[in-house]
Amino acid sequence: MSKKAEIDLGDVESKLKGNTLRLYWYMVKVAHPVTINEAQKSLKLSSPGLAAYHLNKLRELGLVEKTSQGEYRIVEEVKIGVLRSFVRLYSFMVPTYVFYAVFFTALLIIFFSLFYESSPYSKLVYHIGMLNSSRNFLV
Repeated sequence: MSKKAEIDLGDVESKLKGNTLRLYWYMVKVAHPVTINEAQKSLKLSSPGLAAYHLNKLRELGLVEKTSQGEYRIVEEVKIGVLRSFVRLYSFMVPTYVFYAVFFTALLIIFFSLFYESSPYSKLVYHIGMLNSSRNFLV
């Protein structure tokens, strides 16, 4: 049975909150093994013991594993909660709305470069397109 099948997403979603979620989000963003001290300093936690507690909580959920050097690395990347609206693009976590915003802006530019004066509805389409593009950038 694979690791993915062993992870209960309902259980993970109910337990992955607060500092544990912040730590998991940090580990997904940096994409390299994290030590207890690095986790404590980067999240500004009060003590290394608190960082170790949250790392062990992630380990019990099956999301991270402890290496022989004492570092913790992500075993399974799950998309729950706020993480559903992000996509990994190389080493960056990008909101999915960026793709929609770029797409509609490109369509708007193409439309006006080709059809600006050819229709009486051009200004209406222009305003609707601008509203849609700006809405996508703001979300």
